[in-house]
Amino acid sequence: MTYQHNLFDELKGIIGSEFLLDRWIHISEESTQELVIPDGCQDVIVTLNDNEIAHYFVSDLSNHAYTVKLNHGTHMMGFRLKPGTRVAQQQLTELISMHNAEGLWTAGSLDEFCKRPAAVSEALECLGSGITSVSEAAKQLGISARTLQRTIKQNTNVTPQFWLALSRVRRSCRSLHNFDNLADAAHAFGYADQSHMTREVNRWFGTTPSQISTDSDVYARLNDPGYG
Repeated sequence: MTYQHNLFDELKGIIGSEFLLDRWIHISEESTQELVIPDGCQDVIVTLNDNEIAHYFVSDLSNHAYTVKLNHGTHMMGFRLKPGTRVAQQQLTELISMHNAEGLWTAGSLDEFCKRPAAVSEALECLGSGITSVSEAAKQLGISARTLQRTIKQNTNVTPQFWLALSRVRRSCRSLHNFDNLADAAHAFGYADQSHMTREVNRWFGTTPSQISTDSDVYARLNDPGYG
């Protein structure tokens, strides 16, 4: 997708949200299929038609890559939320029904409909730091592995293992160019071997490490704001 952050630069001084990781707009200049890869985030996405809201949704927390079909002239605005943010979608829908899309920005109202407990934020930061196991993360956080499992599952609907694996695969794929070969990269990021890393990359992104290292589009998406 073509992200044009500069169009909303003038609003940066107005909008402040503790839950907002990034904001973007996309205008499809032709009908196309766009690849979306797991980034650990949910986005509040608004599609526009003649400056009026045509559709709005909150994206799912994805565990695999997928494509989205976009028609020529599609206009989209996206509000990327920090990992672990939960959205009160019904109440947010009521807000959107009363404002145009830009009203979401100027109202600064996202915080009213989001929550991200400090314990969740701290746990996700630890799991995404390069730590090697859930038990090690629990020890570093000063809690039991059972408590960590319960906290993450109740607040994100996925397990700590999900976040640990997602962080590792994203970090490893962003760093492929730092290694002479894939075996060294696999070892550096704690995979059993090159085949293990290749399977994990394919499971999450539907491609191989070799393809990612030569695909500037996928590599660029891995460097967009996200988890890990």
